[in-house]
Amino acid sequence: MDLIQLPRFTHGNTKLPDSIMIFSLPSGFTCPGAEQCLTMADRVTGKLTHGPNQLFRCYSALAEARFSSTRSSRWHNFEVVTHKTPEQLTELLILGIRASATPKTTHLRWFGAGDCFSAALRDAIVAASREINWLVHYLYSKNLPLWLGVDLPENLRLTASWGGKFDYLIEEGHFPRSARVVVTEAEAAALGLPLDFTDAHAYDPNPHHFAHLVHGTQSGELQQRINARAAAGGFRGYSSKRSRPVVQPLVA
Repeated sequence: MDLIQLPRFTHGNTKLPDSIMIFSLPSGFTCPGAEQCLTMADRVTGKLTHGPNQLFRCYSALAEARFSSTRSSRWHNFEVVTHKTPEQLTELLILGIRASATPKTTHLRWFGAGDCFSAALRDAIVAASREINWLVHYLYSKNLPLWLGVDLPENLRLTASWGGKFDYLIEEGHFPRSARVVVTEAEAAALGLPLDFTDAHAYDPNPHHFAHLVHGTQSGELQQRINARAAAGGFRGYSSKRSRPVVQPLVA
């Protein structure tokens, strides 16, 4: 199989260490469950479109708006994973992982941007996780009905993401691990939720609920609150200067 047909994986970013591989799709376009964060960057121009119920801009869509290379890579992956059977997708994903993994790779984050939009892709990810069982696979999703009743291998960890169309499924207790976006540390504390800055809560073997601080370029009052948080010495967001954490591999 020609390598150009394989999915593309990146290694680390300003938040994650290089030991974490990342698979991404176009933000918004592949997010059928998104609501509060729904943002899309035009494939050609990068111009942003905002969902009707948006409360904050999707950080990954902001990256697509800025960088044409980011858009190109994510749309390549979209084309690779559409119109294929679960068996074909499983083969593609496994080949792509094996071609991209390095000796120091320990984790694979599915959907650093975008979401799982089809049952075929879901089944392929589950099968690839079972096959590539020396990696910890993890993902966030707002497309929650797709994951109901799915038997996940121990090394594939799902975080239900609040702020979408299907939050009621989290409220009903179907997902023991969830993440919600808050503006301040105090909001997380009031909810009794630990804050995650490294994805460690998303791939921890023991599922639990946690929170993320909103970041990226926002608008209006929300940006003012982020600026106030930063001015008070709080979290300013992720940058290339941020030290990357050491990620522990899966212990058998």
